[in-house]
Amino acid sequence: MSVRPFGIIVGSSGALGRAYAPILSSSSCINGLYKGLIGLDINPSNDIDGLTKVLALSGTVDDSSIIDPINTITQSEGAIVQAVVHCAGSWAGGPFPTLGSPNASFSSYLTSTSSMLSSNLTSAVFAAGLASRYLPPSGTLVLTGASASLSPSSCSDFMPGYGLSKMGVSNLAEMLREEVEFKVVVVHPGTIDTKVNRDAMPDANFDEWNSTEGIARGVREKIESGEGGDFTVITEGGKTWLEKI
Repeated sequence: MSVRPFGIIVGSSGALGRAYAPILSSSSCINGLYKGLIGLDINPSNDIDGLTKVLALSGTVDDSSIIDPINTITQSEGAIVQAVVHCAGSWAGGPFPTLGSPNASFSSYLTSTSSMLSSNLTSAVFAAGLASRYLPPSGTLVLTGASASLSPSSCSDFMPGYGLSKMGVSNLAEMLREEVEFKVVVVHPGTIDTKVNRDAMPDANFDEWNSTEGIARGVREKIESGEGGDFTVITEGGKTWLEKI
């Protein structure tokens, strides 16, 4: 039986995940064309081009029930995981409490930080666990960081929870690189051009925002070439690409 490579997208129903699916589904990677993409999401959508199967997540880092259906694919269908792509996440602001600030300010700070850790870092930890469990040395794990987290001072004033969660993703990648043989890619976008972001910032210059398709194409190139590392996302002249840091 010939080996059938396939990929897993963690966060497949979000704006970035929807861009990844059709672009990665046509990718050539190590052993040939991907034979399928599995999408994992807390609120899964079944109408995404490129996905052959969609599985629901509980939203907790200990959601080990997802292992059984993946085992079925790898064991009974002669498939091998060649890529795990993490694109789950969100953004929430909220500063540190100030001296004498009301209780509501402290509560808001804790809620915002907890939400960011769960959405951005816990989902990355989950993806890293899948990668460690299934990827061969020729495989690639892709994690989503943020350009803002590369400079902690840029996050401290109004989004410490977001910055902390994304810096955690970078640290997770560094730890993995010391332990595993597969490649680890971390993508650090700026503002991603999504409907949610446009609705939140209608007066912004959208031409400077990173396109989801451009990010996905850049990631496909890294998976196909087997190049690991940290990459910032550049958008100029209507084009978006990855540039190694």
